[in-house]
Amino acid sequence: MCLKEALTQINWTNKLEIYEQYFEYVKYLGDIQNPLFSVVIISYRLHPDTLINLRELNQQKQSQSFEIIFVDNGGEIDEFDALKPYIDTYIRLNQNTGAYLARNVGATFSKAPYLIFLEDDGIPDCELIKAYKELIQAYEVISIRGVYLAKTDNPLNARQTVYYLGNNHFPAYVNLEGNALFLAKSFFQVGGWDDQIRYGHGGMELAVRLLKIEPDKRKQIYSPLPIIYHDLVKDEQEFLVKRRKHELAYLYLKEKHPDIDQFIRDWQSMFLSDTELSSKSLGDLDTLMQQIYQRNQRAIHYMNQLFIPSYDSEQIRRLLPRLMHNRENLFIFGAGSLGEHVLNVLNKNDIVVAGFLDNNSAKWNNKIKQYSIFNPNRITNRDFIVIASIYSYEIRIQLEQMGLKNNQDFIIIH
Repeated sequence: MCLKEALTQINWTNKLEIYEQYFEYVKYLGDIQNPLFSVVIISYRLHPDTLINLRELNQQKQSQSFEIIFVDNGGEIDEFDALKPYIDTYIRLNQNTGAYLARNVGATFSKAPYLIFLEDDGIPDCELIKAYKELIQAYEVISIRGVYLAKTDNPLNARQTVYYLGNNHFPAYVNLEGNALFLAKSFFQVGGWDDQIRYGHGGMELAVRLLKIEPDKRKQIYSPLPIIYHDLVKDEQEFLVKRRKHELAYLYLKEKHPDIDQFIRDWQSMFLSDTELSSKSLGDLDTLMQQIYQRNQRAIHYMNQLFIPSYDSEQIRRLLPRLMHNRENLFIFGAGSLGEHVLNVLNKNDIVVAGFLDNNSAKWNNKIKQYSIFNPNRITNRDFIVIASIYSYEIRIQLEQMGLKNNQDFIIIH
């Protein structure tokens, strides 16, 4: 099937002119009949773990029905030859187009009613595909975001804030695009990923458009069951580059969807509420969850220790009064949109806030609502600090250098 024909079948002919600039060819290396899932993986360079990834997925083909679509996103000629025995559909693009256009091209050639997008350098849990199958049987969904667990003991993994959101199922938009499922019909109807985004926040942007054709938020869900093992970054430089890309992507997102901050707040009001989900038949979901949790208990425990989710009111009400014992004031460190969100969360849970701290001197003596913003140098041993910032790692180091201890003198909330 040629590119034009594939795009015609999904009513994406408007994308032909864009995709033709990058598309070189498609090769069909396998022939999976009537797959339930099309697994799309893209890569611009051969990572050592990509072969492990594909071998693990092929093991799961023994019991699950799915095809593997691999998009060579501008790699060197023949760079991915070692992967081809494990691939059903191989697509070659002439340059690195970023994360989302390449995923769209891969989806264009899919045959299944459900699309699964995976990281190239992530390693799937041995029951990843089974988990997705059980979930679409259990819930009415148009999207599912799974989780990442740390692949190695790299300490930089402690800087992530969205990899693991706890053990419950609840309504949530996809913000881990490298382990996500979509109902193909809905995905194609809204135009798939935004082709203009090269890196970051594509799932959130897509969720906004999905709500326009299916306003029921309960059909976009988070699940702890589909797991891949993946590290945040390999070193400090990559972390800084990655964060900057996310910052630029968010500026684009706010320009395209000016109400995106309210969109996020509306979603978070439903987080952790599994009673909100539209279920069909839970079947063996509990049994599968116990098996997966036991197998990954150590990694899950590590993830749960990194920060407190802002939507987890029960944990906030339980922990903060105990940690605040004999403290006079609670300050929020971070006078930005996340800090204001956390202020609202703390107020909602009847936790008194004394004000904000921020390293930006231009904000000092200003206010958020009626709360003043102060120089962090004013911190005393009578104060308790809640870090609420995308720079939480750096602020944590700053506070530790002042002699404060994590989970004793301060906590991180995201």
